[in-house]
Amino acid sequence: MAGQARVGFGILVLTLLLVGQAQAQNWSASSKSSAQPAPATKEQNAGTAAATGGDALASRNAAIPNDYKLVMLIKTTIIAVNQANMTGNYTLLRDLGTPDFQRSNNATRLAEAFASLRQRNLDLAPILFITPKLAGPPSLQQNGSIRLTGLIPSSPEQVHFDFAFLQVDGQWMLDGISLAMVHPKAPIETSAAPAAQAAKKR
Repeated sequence: MAGQARVGFGILVLTLLLVGQAQAQNWSASSKSSAQPAPATKEQNAGTAAATGGDALASRNAAIPNDYKLVMLIKTTIIAVNQANMTGNYTLLRDLGTPDFQRSNNATRLAEAFASLRQRNLDLAPILFITPKLAGPPSLQQNGSIRLTGLIPSSPEQVHFDFAFLQVDGQWMLDGISLAMVHPKAPIETSAAPAAQAAKKR
């Protein structure tokens, strides 16, 4: 996996939803307390807790980490999956999860969930140098978790992710995970042929 390095912690927000999901193969796991994440869809924000009034909006915004922390959550989670795939040991990935996530997913269950990705022998480490792009603002779910949906614009395949994180004892922990390797669709080319010009009258 290779991609143009774009070092930085600023998080970019895509104005369009992700595309190319029909070509993707998905690997996912979640806790019972959170809706299982799925690759980006038009319903990606379903279940978002509605904020009513100024106080609720302020509380909602205060609950979402800053951009630096969001990027760290995304990258460390993908790297944890990468290390688990390389070693076959999914204990650390499980330990990054909430208590509910750990109860719902033992190491064997996670190994099964990511088996086909592991068999591809992909090295996802280069994502450390690429800025993630979100398909929309982080959404706060009804159970208090935040949902981050987006992609790592790597090449030749992009890493599409849909993560849920829940704060436990002051630490953001994994509460749901979905990954997909997607070949981006080629941009639609518009015709460069100019319109026929009328012959000049003499």
